[in-house]
Amino acid sequence: MRSSYPQPTEELDISATAEHEVTGAGGTKHHMMLLDDLPTPAFIVDKHVFQQNCKAARAAAAKNGIPRLRPHVKTHKTIEGCIIQAGIDSAGEESLADVIGFVASTLPELAMVVKLGCQYKRKPFTDVIFGIPICKSKLLSIQSMLHKLTSATHGEGYIHVVVDNPQQVTFLEEFAQQNTSDKNTQRWSVFLKLDTGYHRAGITCEKAGHTRFWRDERDDESRSFHDTRISEHVEIASEIQQ
Repeated sequence: MRSSYPQPTEELDISATAEHEVTGAGGTKHHMMLLDDLPTPAFIVDKHVFQQNCKAARAAAAKNGIPRLRPHVKTHKTIEGCIIQAGIDSAGEESLADVIGFVASTLPELAMVVKLGCQYKRKPFTDVIFGIPICKSKLLSIQSMLHKLTSATHGEGYIHVVVDNPQQVTFLEEFAQQNTSDKNTQRWSVFLKLDTGYHRAGITCEKAGHTRFWRDERDDESRSFHDTRISEHVEIASEIQQ
């Protein structure tokens, strides 16, 4: 349907905003923008509040006996947010929390963390779970990012994928076998996604208790991916069921 409103004859420039010069420590001059100068609508994040929230989450985890934390990046989707979640200060040193890795739900989010992993070459940036149950269309992109990460970290980088259906195990194994060569011997790390009551994704604890979900009659050594984490999650599911 054609709009009845008049269309602008030339592109509007909304990027021009006022900047103010301030003098920092040591007489260094900086140019910064005041909140009143921002064009609206604008999304604003208070960095101090963000830092305090992340610190509070890490402190709460430690207080409640949770030694390891793996935050999700889907809310902020920024490199700066990942660094704050990791508890790393401006000098690049670890601060309070024991953050072991990240969770990402989209390929751009995953690429963002992989970029940090290639830069820092250490955890938590080198250990990422792709938290959505895997599908065929994403395997090639994830394999490419995994190769980039492991190359930059000399084999110390990990991208874990998640399954909640036996068909995913089948096509993941087929993909791994078809894309294995003398130059590419990377094995896949796989988690089993459990439905803990939200009924959005994952399999129920009852189904997870049956190891036939992921095992078949072939020798385990023939598999092209690490299935130890599936085994661990099945054992946990069995304990929950009991």
